[in-house]
Amino acid sequence: MGVEPEESIAIGDSVNGSIAAVQAGMHCVAVPNDVTHFLSFHEKVLRYKAFSEIPINELIMGQGKG
Repeated sequence: MGVEPEESIAIGDSVNGSIAAVQAGMHCVAVPNDVTHFLSFHEKVLRYKAFSEIPINELIMGQGKG
């Protein structure tokens, strides 16, 4: 796709997916589901309760919560 990992954002709901994203050098946002909401995510992962909370414009500009 011609995009460097540090220029991308992975959005998911699993710990393993977030680990893979962080290890790949990507920015990562997690919206845990009913099964994963009680698990701990990597400290570099921005965690939100719902997709509607994700400030896409802020994330793109590198100003997401954290």
